[in-house]
Amino acid sequence: MVVNGNSLVTITSTVGDGLIMTNAADEVIINGDAVFTHANNNDQATSVGNFTNGVLKFRGHFTQSNGTNSGTRPIFTATGTKVVFDGANNQNVHFSDVGAAFSRFQDLDIDNTAGVTFTTSAVASGTVTILNGIVTSTTGTVTIGDDPIDAVGGRWQALNITFSGPIVSLPATLMTNATFTGGGLLENGFNLTGNLSVAAGGRMEVNSHTVSNSGTRPIFTSTGTKVILDGPGIQNVSFSDPGPGFSRIHDLDIENATGVTFNTDAYITRQLTLGANAVLNQGAGEHLFFTARMPVVAAGTYNVVNTRVLGTITMTADLVMPLTLNDLIIEPNQKLIVGGRGFTCYHCGQCR
Repeated sequence: MVVNGNSLVTITSTVGDGLIMTNAADEVIINGDAVFTHANNNDQATSVGNFTNGVLKFRGHFTQSNGTNSGTRPIFTATGTKVVFDGANNQNVHFSDVGAAFSRFQDLDIDNTAGVTFTTSAVASGTVTILNGIVTSTTGTVTIGDDPIDAVGGRWQALNITFSGPIVSLPATLMTNATFTGGGLLENGFNLTGNLSVAAGGRMEVNSHTVSNSGTRPIFTSTGTKVILDGPGIQNVSFSDPGPGFSRIHDLDIENATGVTFNTDAYITRQLTLGANAVLNQGAGEHLFFTARMPVVAAGTYNVVNTRVLGTITMTADLVMPLTLNDLIIEPNQKLIVGGRGFTCYHCGQCR
């Protein structure tokens, strides 16, 4: 079916009214602007079950609005129908009732050389594929439940993106602020221009890949989320903007027996813990700063050349720095209070 003009779809509290696409052969093309809404005072309106199959192509602007006297409703809820934006001019996407349980896309294709702009937050619970054009936004966050696919890289330029899925394959380059709220097991490395954060309860497992970012802001700032490095192969950690007020790690557990290497300065603002057989290495000339607690080495290998105390730290556990390459530096006007704990450093004369 082809609609050469605009389209307005209004649903009510009667289940199953509106536009229905449930057959794999269904294809609807709307060349004008499309609006999906519901009638006033129909607070049970839902499109759940209406979009389960087929392909729905929009070539104008997309708007999901709502009627009056009702709460947030699933007015446009695709659960299997693929949505494609393939217009000739820039297309805007607007949701009034956005949410994974409300109005959302499932699988979404962007195939518009003029670009697609999200003017509100949006959710795509499936895969988002950029075939042509650039994706931007004016506000809000786009949440993706599966993978964002961009073979070229750098074409996802929406302000904020949230990854809610358990396993994530990312484009080589992303220009956005990225947040992980799901399991976040990475299938590949990526370069991010923007802030990188892991929400409380979320996880981003690097999985032996390389993650890099650029910018002059606190790009990776863990303030409460624990970071775990437990890949099967060697893992490298680098910060472009390390600092207690910039990119830093709060709690860090290292469980990688193959080895984790800090290739730049790094700041631990609470606790570093080395698990049994874990290995921590440090690049030449780099420094590892502790601002709240000294590291818990346990049965791991602490191959850190320059350990620096930046703050007033009272030891809460015994610490042995067993290698002759281990230097301890207490910064000017800072304190390390042993507090009755055992502290042994074998690099004679290099504590300062």
